[in-house]
Amino acid sequence: AEQSAQAALETSERRFREILEHSRDIVYKVDLSTGDYEFLSPSTRALVGLSPEEVVALGAEGLATLIPKEDQAKRRMYFDQLAAGAASPQHQICEYRMRRSNGEYGWFSEIASNIKDEAGRPISRIGTIRDISWLKQAEQAMHASSRMEATATLAGGIAHDFNNLMAAVLGNAELLEMKFARDTDSRRMLRAIAQAAVQAGNLAHQMLAFAQGGKYAPTLVNLNQIIEDVLRLEEHTFPKNVRMARALARDLWHMTADPAQISQVILNLSLNAVEAMPDGGEIRFITENCLLEQALPDVDLQPGRYVRLRVQDTGHGMTDEVRARVFEPFFTTRFQGRGLGLAAVYGIVQNHNGHIRASSRPGEGAVFEILLPAATERALSGAVKSQELPVGHETILLVEDEDLLVNTMREILERLGYTVLMACNGREAVALAERHDGPIHLTLLDMAMPVMGGAEAFPLLMKARPKMKVILCSGYEMDVAAQRLMDAGAAGFLHKPVRAHTLVTAIRQALDEGKCRD
Repeated sequence: AEQSAQAALETSERRFREILEHSRDIVYKVDLSTGDYEFLSPSTRALVGLSPEEVVALGAEGLATLIPKEDQAKRRMYFDQLAAGAASPQHQICEYRMRRSNGEYGWFSEIASNIKDEAGRPISRIGTIRDISWLKQAEQAMHASSRMEATATLAGGIAHDFNNLMAAVLGNAELLEMKFARDTDSRRMLRAIAQAAVQAGNLAHQMLAFAQGGKYAPTLVNLNQIIEDVLRLEEHTFPKNVRMARALARDLWHMTADPAQISQVILNLSLNAVEAMPDGGEIRFITENCLLEQALPDVDLQPGRYVRLRVQDTGHGMTDEVRARVFEPFFTTRFQGRGLGLAAVYGIVQNHNGHIRASSRPGEGAVFEILLPAATERALSGAVKSQELPVGHETILLVEDEDLLVNTMREILERLGYTVLMACNGREAVALAERHDGPIHLTLLDMAMPVMGGAEAFPLLMKARPKMKVILCSGYEMDVAAQRLMDAGAAGFLHKPVRAHTLVTAIRQALDEGKCRD
């Protein structure tokens, strides 16, 4: 019987040991009088990158140094509650962040109980520590999505109104430029006003791109100009001990890219470099043309013309292990970060058929190198247009609810020879189209208006005037509603604020594609 009991005990101990050795959680027992671990399961290596022997050498106090200070306080409070005999301590869980051996922070949950002596004094603590990083990442992603949705709605509304205001500023500046055609100084100042309005519109476009979740809207851009625009807006927000340097090629090739997304690349790389230099340093932006005569090894790029961007910093650098994972979503070595900035950069570069790579050594800073396809000759030739404003004699129905903007557009069009009819919403436009005796060759139709918007008015306008051309206008980017109207026969889409040359060129192209007889 005694041998049978001994065998059963050994079997039970073996099973218990197997469970502990194969558990994904860290199971421990610590002596509260010395702070020494009496037992640690082998899973410490998988969860924090340290062997049980290394953790034992650190001791309970040493292990706590891997936890951020604010989380240390929370963990001490949890243990104090255990020592005070809080109700049902086995159901209380403490969550905190801890730095792994590779420098990456992870989220962990700990549940513990105290073992007491006959006098009721705690003498040791047993507990389990579980890696819950995946759960926290999911929670952060859900919360971020909710915040982004609310912020995006606000940003979209602000950007729309901002675009309408800038359209009025831009239009009036160009009207004055026409009036002062022979006054060189006045024209120079007015062009500066117009350029400022265009840049403000570009800023609003970036807000809209954020609001629409990163939709891809490529156009012909110059990378140097995007870098300058981003740094002009953001440089003053960086720490004073961080210097920004530029080495931008004067003859840099143009690209066909989404300016809002490329701006996000510049901003994210800048912020990443700033965070890598807590004691200050230099961030250098370098651009140059690059002609690939043959494919590069391990790089999915075809031979051809590319624009190269390098962003260098003098920060603390990266280990090979960190560098290999630096573009992974949610990967971060900073416990307050979400690890999405460089992942977004990678996605944008891939979306533009480009390539990005990082090179770094600990203590030697980092270099992020990006290759993006240069614009084709066809795109470049299509962008070179005469700056003379084309004139006309047709009748145009202008449907716009912003008084400042409608008066400006009317004056521009009348100066160029057009007859202009005006309506402040879709309902007025439809009524005017039905009762007007003469021809209406083209309608400029705003999408967002009170009473009746463009989407509702378009089919009614086409029913009243089947041969009339319609160009859609909006302070928003083209959305599903606008695309449906384009598919239904709209002649074009203009994103406000729009330059006078762009406006009248679009009008002439629409009218000249098929002369309208009404």
